[in-house]
Amino acid sequence: MKRRLTKLAVFLLLGAVVNVAVAWGCAVRPYSAGLFSPWHSIYEWISPEGFDTYILKRTGDLRVSQSRTVALVYRLGPPPQRLNDSQYRDLIPDWSAFAAPEVLARSNALFVMEQAAGWPLLCLRLDESRFYGDDRASRYSKTRGRLELPWFEPPWRNAVPYHPIWPGFAINTLFYAAIVWVLWSSPFTARRMIRRKRGLCIKCGYDLRGTSGGGSGGGGVCPECGWCCEVDR
Repeated sequence: MKRRLTKLAVFLLLGAVVNVAVAWGCAVRPYSAGLFSPWHSIYEWISPEGFDTYILKRTGDLRVSQSRTVALVYRLGPPPQRLNDSQYRDLIPDWSAFAAPEVLARSNALFVMEQAAGWPLLCLRLDESRFYGDDRASRYSKTRGRLELPWFEPPWRNAVPYHPIWPGFAINTLFYAAIVWVLWSSPFTARRMIRRKRGLCIKCGYDLRGTSGGGSGGGGVCPECGWCCEVDR
């Protein structure tokens, strides 16, 4: 039992490592024509307070930003699809800070951005907020869940999220742990099938044909290692 629990823990750990690696790969990969390229979905929603909210979504990657003024970069590409309130609520996950429409209603907020990454479910996130200083002249930023990767250069992005989105993180970890287990166990399963077909002990490969281990029904105990075997006669 202890050995099985240890093996399970190892596979879950490997699944978590693969999960993070996939999420970071989704986060840093560039858009083919820059950050706001026409091939991926771009949506726009205006909050009841008049804040402009932009949503960029593609497989394994979601980026939502909200500001008091429309940045010029948004006007360089094709116009975004305007969302109504119902469409916006359907598109934004419940765990997102943008699920509440009054994100920028807090004092001095100029800009708020959230990015989430992961596949098959979004599982890691980061957020950034920019504020006025007390004198209204200086500006400063607050970030959470953001890790800088200095070895990436444009067009690759060098910021990855690390704050977990627990439902997605847990499901993805189980998904990748299962894949790792299949990849690890497949060679052993194939070897056992081949040995059984050839009349060999599935444990040590000892030839059971013509021995009591082979048995009239293809079953018995291997005289070499003592393993209980079944072979195809």
